[in-house]
Amino acid sequence: MSGRFANLMKDLDSLLDGESAADDATSERSALFRVDGVGFAIAHGNAPADVLTVYCNFGTLAEPDSGRLLQLLKANLFLASSCAGSYGIEPESGSILYMFHAPLPGLTAIDLHKALRHAAAQAMAWRQDQTPQ
Repeated sequence: MSGRFANLMKDLDSLLDGESAADDATSERSALFRVDGVGFAIAHGNAPADVLTVYCNFGTLAEPDSGRLLQLLKANLFLASSCAGSYGIEPESGSILYMFHAPLPGLTAIDLHKALRHAAAQAMAWRQDQTPQ
């Protein structure tokens, strides 16, 4: 695990104070966390070397729309621009993912934690909207 990435993940885990997912899920280039009940995967090395890729699991669609919509969401995930967030669908599980990049240089665990909490709040709001009334 690169020094900066390893230290950032360790600091983030400390900030989460036991809320994170299983420590054995952390590898040299990725880590899994749970923030405010929402799952995140953080990868290092899938994009330019000094960039983290963060995936936030928004959950599944309550009632999937047409196949065309699902195809567009799949494409959207892989065609995201380097600095903007993007939504997509994880093909295996059907979960909606929000993906964004964060530059590693200068990134602190506090800044990353704020970004994860913001994304978690958006995911929880989206899930609430998906719940049948």
